[in-house]
Amino acid sequence: MTGHDWQAFTRDRGYQLSGGLPIISTKGVLRHLGVDACSLTVPYSPHAYGRLAPGCGAVLQRDGRQEFSGLVGSSRQIGWDADGAATITVQMLGDDQHLADRLVYPSPGAAPDEQSADYWQYTGVASTAMWRLIRDQAGWGAQAARRVPTLVMGADPHVGASRLWREQWAPTLETLTAWGVLSGADLGVRLVTTADGLRADVYAPRDLSADVRFSASLTNLTGWDYEQMPPSVTFAISAGPGTLHNRVRKWTASSSAGDLAWGRRIEQLLDNSGEDDPAELQQAAVDAVAQGIGTVSLATQTADSESQQYGVHWGLGDRVTVHVGLPGGLTVATVADLVREVAFEVDSKGREKITPAVGTAEAKAIRPGPTQKALAKVSTGLARLVRN
Repeated sequence: MTGHDWQAFTRDRGYQLSGGLPIISTKGVLRHLGVDACSLTVPYSPHAYGRLAPGCGAVLQRDGRQEFSGLVGSSRQIGWDADGAATITVQMLGDDQHLADRLVYPSPGAAPDEQSADYWQYTGVASTAMWRLIRDQAGWGAQAARRVPTLVMGADPHVGASRLWREQWAPTLETLTAWGVLSGADLGVRLVTTADGLRADVYAPRDLSADVRFSASLTNLTGWDYEQMPPSVTFAISAGPGTLHNRVRKWTASSSAGDLAWGRRIEQLLDNSGEDDPAELQQAAVDAVAQGIGTVSLATQTADSESQQYGVHWGLGDRVTVHVGLPGGLTVATVADLVREVAFEVDSKGREKITPAVGTAEAKAIRPGPTQKALAKVSTGLARLVRN
């Protein structure tokens, strides 16, 4: 653990900062795509307890840079015993939870029973589709009752694959996760607290893989847990309108050498009976294989060096390189992928433990299966924080 200047600030229901609080301890997980989670413990006072009421929130800063921004979303607890001081512990959800809570309305400005479109859709580059989806489902393009108070949109990086993007009635954040991966640019989404409220950013990762490297030999990698997982789909069949053998079908197969090396042909049938465009049926099959790729999970323990410091030279969402191997031994694998999660743990003196995860399976799951869904639930994430 090393010492850094961590500060906690409360936030009122109008998303305005309402004062600072001393930190007894905090731990959390930041995610490139998904909902951040944080547990914060501070000294008890009636005033502090009121400032951490449901609907309020908190912002954590590390060395003056915003690290976490979110809502008191899961629980609020007071603890006391005769030998110690009273404390408040709140379990918080990152502001991305607003996007997880909202469904994709095909007609975003209309009530659920007044929809006039079959899909919300946009044709163009991925980042613009994601930017517009946030604007229309949670920002000023949404029906007034659905807007997140004070939410403004950041800049659009105008990158990613150009195609038709469409969805209906799925969770907005799940849709953004899918599109971020299918964009071909690993686009991410981040909501941050500003002086005026909340800002939603769609961002393209920085490619630092040539300069930011971690390995036991460089002494900046002090531990790792490396896991490979097979694909969930290698052959997808998209079935359109028709009956029995007369249904229109399009298919695609994986060409990934890594996926095929597992020696399995994993087939999936997609029921798209409401789609009569052969090109869209084909695209659905391609997307299914893309979402079912095999994944690499690499949880690492890193140490700062003069040229590679967390929050200065690299951070969440950056592409870095990790050489997996024991000190003085051969490299087992080289992983160049995104920092998709960062777990942090901090005590009252600012001593911290930072644990980045590179290429985690959860972050790459587009339409996740039961296991990934269970792992992605916020309750599971918070339980993991407590357990660790």
